[in-house]
Amino acid sequence: KKLDESSFLYTPFYCEENSYKLIERFRDDDAVLSKLECVFISTPKKVFPYCNPKRGDDSMIYWDYHVVVMFDRKLIYDFDTKLGWGISVTQWIDGSFGPCFSSKNPQLSMLTWMIRFRLVKAVDLLATFSSDRSHMKNEQGDFLQPPPSYSPISASKDASSNLMDFLHLDGPLASFRDMDALKSLPVVDQKDAVVPGKVVSLIHFMHFYYNKN
Repeated sequence: KKLDESSFLYTPFYCEENSYKLIERFRDDDAVLSKLECVFISTPKKVFPYCNPKRGDDSMIYWDYHVVVMFDRKLIYDFDTKLGWGISVTQWIDGSFGPCFSSKNPQLSMLTWMIRFRLVKAVDLLATFSSDRSHMKNEQGDFLQPPPSYSPISASKDASSNLMDFLHLDGPLASFRDMDALKSLPVVDQKDAVVPGKVVSLIHFMHFYYNKN
């Protein structure tokens, strides 16, 4: 489904809320909502390279995390890339991480291969996600970047902020032997998970998409 980027709320540096608001738009549209997933991206070290960012002149930057929306496991809606809006998963992977794979810098290559994704169904995200934006404040309580104009997202009246739980991507990696003829994505073992979603490594994610045929 091709969406109009300009019709959605966007606040720089608040990728998790931008993605949430995109998904929230379809709360009452089951046909679309059922095909949407929120993808939380990070590494156990909480740093990874990201290529072709929309903001600034750098061809690659380092982030602690990023969040995008995936439709029908086919299209990626990433507010912060210059690659395009609603592009194929493989186009997005190639453009966002591909240049880092071939880097002569071993540390850069290692960080790239450490990337993991938490895939969260849209309905689960809307029911559970909360953020008080405290991660965007300094020790004095001032915002590091201007926050969105709307109130912080809360799953319920008494819900606690759980963004960091969604970004908790630790756990042993699944083996290639666990893959069912590449028909499904093997997940990272997260027995202590307190939020929904399946955690997969970038290498398995790529193997799944680039070998589907």
